[in-house]
Parts: sequence; C-alpha cells; structure tokens
Amino acid sequence: MSKTVFNRKEVDFTKQPMFFGEDQNTQRYDQFKYPEMDKLNQRMLGYFWRPEEISLQKDRADFQTFRPEQKHIFTANLKYKHCWILYKAEGLVYLFYLTVHCLN
Repeated sequence: MSKTVFNRKEVDFTKQPMFFGEDQNTQRYDQFKYPEMDKLNQRMLGYFWRPEEISLQKDRADFQTFRPEQKHIFTANLKYKHCWILYKAEGLVYLFYLTVHCLN
C-alpha cells in the first residue's frame, strides 16, 4: 500500500480513525472530528487577552500627547517587559530541551 501526500478521494476525515485510516489531504481547521474539543479550546482562549478583541486606538492617541520623558518611561517599560518575555521563553525552550534529552 503506497502513501500519498495529496489524497484525491472524497473522504470524510471526521469519521476516519486517528491511525491507519485513509491518507490525509491538506490540513483543515474548519471541520472537527470532536467539536466539543473546539468549544473547550475557544473557552480556554476566552480567558486570555486577544489582540483582535481590544482596540488600541485610544492608547495610540494618548501616546502621541505624552511629553518626551513620559514617552521614554513608557517605551522603556515595554522594552523591559519584552526582554522578560524573551527570557522566560528561552527558559521554557531550555526546559523542553532537557526534558526531551533526559527521557531518551
């Protein structure tokens, strides 16, 4: 049995087993085999701030009216937070690296 990257058959992949079913076609994110998992994922994302939910137009207008020293404090704070996020991300990558190599 040969494998294919692009399956030309009309197959409902929501009814296929996870392994040893028909070959996948392109990945789809609009059809779910388990729609309740998508609902749980949407609920989970609802606990976090998402950029598309909040307009930053007022913040931008406020920033334009800041004095130079206020702009400096604001941008320095953003730089600090950005560096801290990168620092934490590197720590997570290192932790993942250690976990993977310790398990093998």
